[in-house]
Amino acid sequence: MSSMYDSTRKRLNQLIPHRNGGSVKSKRSLTDSDVCTHFLCGLCPNELFVNTKIAIQECSLIHSVPLKAEYEESKRKNPDLDLGFEDKLERHLESIVVDCDKKIEKAQKKFDEDEQEAQSRERRDTDTYDPLNITVVDPLIAEMTDLLKKAEEAAFEGRVEESFTLVNKAEEVRRKRMVQLTTQQQQIIMNGETEHTQMGTQQKLRVCDVCGAHLSVYDSDRRLADHFGGKLHSGYLVIRQKLMELKKLKEKRREGEVDRRR
Repeated sequence: MSSMYDSTRKRLNQLIPHRNGGSVKSKRSLTDSDVCTHFLCGLCPNELFVNTKIAIQECSLIHSVPLKAEYEESKRKNPDLDLGFEDKLERHLESIVVDCDKKIEKAQKKFDEDEQEAQSRERRDTDTYDPLNITVVDPLIAEMTDLLKKAEEAAFEGRVEESFTLVNKAEEVRRKRMVQLTTQQQQIIMNGETEHTQMGTQQKLRVCDVCGAHLSVYDSDRRLADHFGGKLHSGYLVIRQKLMELKKLKEKRREGEVDRRR
């Protein structure tokens, strides 16, 4: 309750700059040290991320609506007016965007590395052993081949009963091998599906190029709408747009100075 009261009181004092805690003060100036010049330029980034996971404190300077209107009127009457407020805000916004872009680059690099590792692991597992490849040395296949060879020799020498016995043993080994082969195939299919699912999930992840949040194509439309409409994403979007606006304004000023020198 106390924090809500203090916040409301602060807002009222900002909207009524001649009052401060109930006492009358002289009219403030645009260049007063306790006036937020970012607010005068149209955006104080500290106010964008209140009650979000971004560790930015609420602005402690005064956001005076009348002073903002005064500054805008002065700029309208004198477009060349330059108190350095815009340059100061541009530098501040630039630092915020640079930090955010570094976070985005780092996260995207991690996603790419994880995807490459998953693909490499899949290739290694595939190359290590293939139960369908009969050229792989297998003790059961070797045993079966040996029994059939002995059965053939026994039959050639007239030992028919012994030959039938060896053939039956070879058949038992063949059945055992088929059971083993089926189990291995099922295991590989299960492992393959698990790895494919994990790799697919990694491939579906991406980093929001505005705020750096992790997004997935598996997110519902409702969840994506919540993200794009959230304070964090909206705050960074406003900052990027304002920074672009300030850069264009600076470039326009420079072009005007060049024209005047000609």
